[in-house]
Amino acid sequence: MVFDTILRGGTVMDGSGKAGFRADVGMLDGKIAAVGNLTDARARRILDVTGRLVTPGFIDIHRHADAAIFRPGFGDAELSQGLTTIINGNCGLSAAPSGGTYQAEIFDYLTPVTGPLEALMQTDSMGTYLQAAKALALPVNVG
Repeated sequence: MVFDTILRGGTVMDGSGKAGFRADVGMLDGKIAAVGNLTDARARRILDVTGRLVTPGFIDIHRHADAAIFRPGFGDAELSQGLTTIINGNCGLSAAPSGGTYQAEIFDYLTPVTGPLEALMQTDSMGTYLQAAKALALPVNVG
């Protein structure tokens, strides 16, 4: 098997609570395909991560990125922090749905938290918001 990428020589922290262990991580088609001694394995790209931690992606379970996901470059800062998944609106404060009479009031309330709410963001129903969000090519998972 030829991997897309091998992370070679890092300390793997697998999230189980066990102590970290030295291993190589082989990735194929955007997924982890092997963990262990991959010294003899081939890859299109090999990164020496000796002295670094290799961890699962982190999940931010309380986020207000309702509007931010529509901004150019969204996800770059998140990925640099190890975030691969963010969850919006789980506290009941969300930009969608917010159409109709109270939309301007809700946007005024949310703007200090979310930043300016984008014109691209359709919020009259969750369906229209989610449809617009799905059309984005985001580098992180958004829920």
